[in-house]
Amino acid sequence: DFAFTGIGIGSFAKVVNLLYPLFLIGPDARVPHAHNLYLHVAAIAGFPGFVALWMLLGGWGGMMWTLLRRTAPAAEAEAWRPTVLGLCGSGLAFLVYSITDAIVPWEKAALAFWALLALTVALWHRTGCPAKNEEASPSAVHPPIPGSPPDRGARSASTPAAEADHA
Repeated sequence: DFAFTGIGIGSFAKVVNLLYPLFLIGPDARVPHAHNLYLHVAAIAGFPGFVALWMLLGGWGGMMWTLLRRTAPAAEAEAWRPTVLGLCGSGLAFLVYSITDAIVPWEKAALAFWALLALTVALWHRTGCPAKNEEASPSAVHPPIPGSPPDRGARSASTPAAEADHA
C-alpha cells in the first residue's frame, strides 16, 4: 500500500493493527516489527529504503570479498585473516538471523551491526591503502596499532643513500 514512501519508522505496530489485523493472535498482542529485517525495512521505508539496505549490504559484501583476498595465506596482510573471518562470520550470521527475526538498524541493539560495518571499513582501509610516497616505509604511512599483529610484509625504507650502496 505504501510502496514508495513506506509507513514510517516506529509505526509498524499501529499500522498492522489498523490495516492488516492478525487473526492468528489476539487483538491485544503487540507486534512491534515484521520479524524479518528485509520485509520490515521494505514496509517502513518503502522500495527506496529497501534498495538502500541492499546497497549497504552489497558494499559490505564487496569489502569483505576484498578483505578475504587481501588476507589470503602468503599475502602481505595475512596476520589480519582471523579478524576478517570473524567479521565475515558475524555478518553472515546476522544476515541469516534477519530472515526469521529483526534487529532493525535504528534500534539500540543494532549498535553491534553498525560496529561490524565500521570495523570492516576500518580494516579494509588499513589493509588496502597503498603508500602515497614510494620512498616511505609502510610503517611510516600506517603506524602500528597497539596490540596488533606484526606487519610481516614491511619493507625497509628506500633512500638514495641505500640505493647507492646497492649500485
